[in-house]
Amino acid sequence: MADSMASGCGLLVGVWSMNVFAEAARSSNGHIIVDFLNGEILAGDASVNLQKAAKRYSEALPDFCTKHGAQIAEFQRLEARVGLHLNRRPRFIVTIDDRLGRTFVDTYFGLPGRRARIR
Repeated sequence: MADSMASGCGLLVGVWSMNVFAEAARSSNGHIIVDFLNGEILAGDASVNLQKAAKRYSEALPDFCTKHGAQIAEFQRLEARVGLHLNRRPRFIVTIDDRLGRTFVDTYFGLPGRRARIR
């Protein structure tokens, strides 16, 4: 979901034009946090268009989970922190809390998002 939003065309929710990285760069805190479970922007200065997109992603989440063999009830938190890294490279950090209390955090760089490699 975060990669779809980061792509700027939002194919997961139809065709939805947005530039979350530009909005994050303009935000006073330099990032935007998207809550995909509740369809809200938790941090950052998001446009009305991006707020509506977040809502659409939340509405698409049940079908997305079904397609990937998951259940929405498995998630307690499903967020992405979107911004630009030090060299102005797109970055988003996905945080998932599952129903068992485990937390998973993955960092993705670029478009499309690729996991950060740890050597």
